[in-house]
Amino acid sequence: MLATKNGPSLDAKYRRAFNNGVLHINAEGGFANDHFGNAIFSDGTFDLNETWRAGFTYNHASNPAYLNDFHILPNAAELTSNVFLEGFGAGAYARVDAETYQGLVASVAQNTLPIVSPHAQYAFVSNPDPWLHGRFSLSADAFNVFRNVGTNTRRASLIAGYDVPFNGPLGQIWTARVSLVSATYSATHLYQQPNFSAADNEISTSRAEPYGALFMRWPFVRQVGHYGSQTLEPEVQFVAAPQIGTSQNYRIPNEDSLDLEYSDANLFDLNRYPGIDRLAGGERVDYALHGAWYLPQGSLIDALIGQSYRFHKDNVYLPGSGLTGNISDIVARATVIPSK
Repeated sequence: MLATKNGPSLDAKYRRAFNNGVLHINAEGGFANDHFGNAIFSDGTFDLNETWRAGFTYNHASNPAYLNDFHILPNAAELTSNVFLEGFGAGAYARVDAETYQGLVASVAQNTLPIVSPHAQYAFVSNPDPWLHGRFSLSADAFNVFRNVGTNTRRASLIAGYDVPFNGPLGQIWTARVSLVSATYSATHLYQQPNFSAADNEISTSRAEPYGALFMRWPFVRQVGHYGSQTLEPEVQFVAAPQIGTSQNYRIPNEDSLDLEYSDANLFDLNRYPGIDRLAGGERVDYALHGAWYLPQGSLIDALIGQSYRFHKDNVYLPGSGLTGNISDIVARATVIPSK
């Protein structure tokens, strides 16, 4: 590419499909403001057999200014590179990977970004059992996160759950759930980012948190002739778990629960945090009203509004999360799908 106010730039792409995988490479380079910049974006996935496959992603830029000047990734905060091995089975998934990051924001120093190596995951969901028609689930995870400047964390966790669905005499649809979240931690430099703990420098600890919940939805459906059908569905859930003190949460390194966003998506989750490094216990009631209008030709209007009430107010949630009081903020969503 030639430009009147900048030097020339070159963009080269290579793509190849193999019998057992694919490879993509995109290499770029050019002059902007009398400086040469370059970037490479690549990924590949290769099947090893019917169960396992391996792959990688490698992304790197000579400097963030190059990506901004040529509008390649003008708003990206980081570039991610990884290598992985993953397998798929009947109701099971396993993965081992390693991941690094290149920061593209001037306010974040490269030596504060984490390197995750290794990271192992395993997940399993059973078929319905013959006794209660419930499903058993198991999720295991272990990782090592280290930073040149910042908290270094090693964690191994195990989450086990059992869900039992059943129907009520008046058309209610019930689900009884139990879950146990357990993890063991070893961490150093807790006083540095992203934890900034004032209590500890190093810690080795374990914890386990059981959850029990009973969820009910009660759909009411009516036909509206040529205008399709409508559904009105109250939803209620009661959750109980031992209370977790604020000090217990803040003495544990936080790698997966830094970004909490309370919304309709996690209104009925047992733990609202996206990970398990921060947990919320106590008793609470979640409630929502869900409505849907299924119109002819595949059109749909769907909406939900909900809220939560917890019986014990503590400080496990940060200000501004919408969950700090006994009564949470109201969450809602609306979806409109035109006709196909």
